Parts: sequence; structure tokens; C-alpha cells
Amino acid sequence: MIPSVLVLRSSSHRAPIRFLFVLGLLLLYVWLAIQVHPFGDDWSYAVLSERYPLWPRLLQEYRDINGRFSSNVLLLCHPMALGLPSGLLVYRAVPVVLLLLLLAGSYALLRAGFRGAFGRSETSLAAALLVVMFVHGLPDLSEGLYWYTGAVTYLLPCAASLFVCAAMMILRRTNGKRWRRPLFALAAVLLVFIALSCELHMVLAIMFTATFLYTCSVRSQRLEAVPVMLLLIALGCGVLMFLSPGNFLRALNYPQRGEVLRTLGYGALQSFRFMVLWVASPLLLSASVLWVEVDRRYNVLAQLVPFGRNLLVASVVVVFVIMALPYWTTGILGQHRTVNVAWFYFLPAYLVLIALGYRKILGTTGWAWIQGPLVRRAAILTAIIALLFTGNTGRVLSDLASGRARTYDDAMHRRYALVTSAIRSGRDTLVLAPPARMPASLRILDAGPDPEHWANRYLVRYFGGEEMRLIVRHPDPAEAP
Repeated sequence: MIPSVLVLRSSSHRAPIRFLFVLGLLLLYVWLAIQVHPFGDDWSYAVLSERYPLWPRLLQEYRDINGRFSSNVLLLCHPMALGLPSGLLVYRAVPVVLLLLLLAGSYALLRAGFRGAFGRSETSLAAALLVVMFVHGLPDLSEGLYWYTGAVTYLLPCAASLFVCAAMMILRRTNGKRWRRPLFALAAVLLVFIALSCELHMVLAIMFTATFLYTCSVRSQRLEAVPVMLLLIALGCGVLMFLSPGNFLRALNYPQRGEVLRTLGYGALQSFRFMVLWVASPLLLSASVLWVEVDRRYNVLAQLVPFGRNLLVASVVVVFVIMALPYWTTGILGQHRTVNVAWFYFLPAYLVLIALGYRKILGTTGWAWIQGPLVRRAAILTAIIALLFTGNTGRVLSDLASGRARTYDDAMHRRYALVTSAIRSGRDTLVLAPPARMPASLRILDAGPDPEHWANRYLVRYFGGEEMRLIVRHPDPAEAP
């Protein structure tokens, strides 16, 4: 899963430059984080967090909306409940913490998976590259990283799953070690959090723990206690979420739910659509060439060659399940927060499969064309150009360099001041223009022209207004004096 020739030991003298380049790419996302603002459900959960006690509201969510215990705790302790400016400071720190967790989890997984294949510095660089590729290709960067409501529900469990997978790898090959119990306890706690974050992660938790149990049983020819207990934990969380009355009530809003043919058909089409788009991306194509060369030189994936076909089937099944589940529960794909999860699992699976496929199809004689310096240099140049001018990284860089992000930040601060002033003066209606320049890297559900829309109402309520009508629309030239 190390995505670039940048980690080759033979070029270790260039490692500081390469690490600074990768670090700079990640700092672009941090820079954008200090200019983002809450939107959509953030305002409603902030109001609920301010006005209602946690545990009664948590039980009400379970009874009336859904059974997402772990994510609902985070949503009902929304950072914006701290008020401005403290809440906004914490809100903006969340994407940075998520990036750090992804880095730490990727490092732990690579160390557990490859053990002695690479040193600590090489593994650190590989983990950073993997995180850069992930955020660069996120189908929806807003919902994946910067929108608190979506990030803690979908991306935070992804980060936690990296640590769980690393723990599973270590537990699978250790017996009787003194730190085996603490490692199991950590995996169990994180598994509970993951499985109770949302329905999608609950299904994935059951799938992965069942696979873990199967592989351990095949190896030892008996049922081992650790994988059995992890599967039982995932199943218990699944039952708890499934029995939530809120899930049943919410499902009534989607008349096309539970249609088998619609689920299978659209799930397959969306899986094919996004996998083709991902594979065809310039960054992934160039990274594939570089990663194949890394695997050729150091024989990293030799132990996985016999399982190539099973890994291919498993990867396609996981992506399909992630795409199909929204159609089964709602009848639509909806927001791309679930597609973000599919990309999270597809990226490392693809990098493993592309190297295994190259081994299988071309064999040792097929490596000649990729060994030349011209091919490597072309792939590195393509990867750098793709990072700087395409995907999320290119859009983030454009937003920061052009000033769109700063303009949006200033416009939102002016909005807060105008709304607060209007509420204090007792105005019954406030008409505002939307931000003149929205960031190209973010998809933002802004308040709109309907003052009764929930997004408008909760924004006003957050600032202490109940009756004031907020209208956000472009000025009508006919209304000009």
C-alpha cells in the first residue's frame, strides 16, 4: 500500500525533500481548515447541544431518529455549542485531528502489515503519501473532512478502523504476549465506536470481524476466542442499532426503500461508475506505476500472491455493499459521504491488487519496461502535476491562492455580525446576500431564500433569535432604488 517510489531506500538522501513536499500538501488542507465554517446540520445540532441535556436527547434520538449511539454523542456535544469564537476554533481543529488520526492509523497499519520490510522513516513517509492520496481523491471533501456532522459519523470511524485492522494483524500472529489483552481491549472499544457510528459502518464491522474469524479459524483449524468475541461485539452493536425505533420511523420517509432489483442494479452501476473514475485518475495511474516498482524491488507483497483472487472479490464486494446499502435503506444514493467510505477502502485495496495483478499477468519478464529511469521520472512528474492541478488538492490550492477561501471566511463572519445585530435590534426580517465567492473545493449547504427552511431557522436560533426571518438570496436588480 506504499504508493510511490518516494520511499525507496536507494534514494534515502532525498527523503527530507520528499517528506517536506508531502507535508506541504497536507498543510494545504490544514490551512483551509482554519477558514471553514459550520453549515447544514451543524447549526441544528449546535442548538440541540446548547439547550438540551445529553442523555435524554440521546435516548430521544434512539427512539425517534436512529440508533447511532457513538456518533450521536459527538453530534450532541457539538463544538459550536461553546459559542463564538471558542466553538469555531474547536470546530476548525476537528479536521486537523482527523488528518492526524489518519496518519497515525495508516502508520500503525503499515507497520503491522509489512513489519520489517521498511524502516520507521520510510513507513512514516508512506503513511503520509497514503493520506494525501486519500484526501486528494475524496468524492466529497466537505462531507468527508470539513463538515463536522458528516466527518465524525463517517470519516472518524474509518480512521478508527485503521487501528482495529492493525490490532487484528498483530493479534492474529501473537499468542500469550503480555500486551495481548490490552490490544484486544483497544480493538473492542474502537469496534463498538465504529459499529454504533452509523448503519454502514455497522455492516462493515460485522463483515470484517467475520472475515477475521474465518481466516484465523482456517489457520489454526479451530475457533479462537479473540475473533469470536470481536464478531459477537459487532453483532451485538448491530442488533442494538437494528432494534432502534428511530430507524423504523425514519425509513417511513423513503417509499423506495427495500426494493431488491433497484438496490442490486443501482448498487452495481454506482460501483462500476466510481471505480472507473478512481482508476482513471492521473494520480492513481502514476502512483500505480511507482508502487509496482517498489513492490518489484522489495518483494513487499510476496505473502499475498496466493490470495490475489480472493482479495479482488472481497474488494469488489465491499465497494458494492457500500454503494448498495443506501439504495436498500432509502432508495437513493443521496450525499457522497458513503461514497467517501468506499474510496477509503478502495484505495489501499487497489494498490495491493495492481501490484499482485502485475505479478500474475506479466511475471518476472514483464518488469523490464517499468525499470527504466524515463518511465519513473514521467510517473513522478505526472503525480506531482496531478496533485497540484487536479482533484481536491488542486482545488484547495486554487482556493487558497486566489483568496476564495479568505473571502468566504470574511463573508461568514460579516453574516454572523449582521444576524446578531438584527436580533438584538428586534428586526423581524433580515435579507442577506450569499457569499460572493464560494470555495471551489467545498460543497456547502448554505441558508437560502426560504426563511422557513430548517437551515435558515436553526442558524437564527443559534444566535438567539426565534421569530426573526432570515432570507439569503442574491439581490434583485428590480428592487434597486
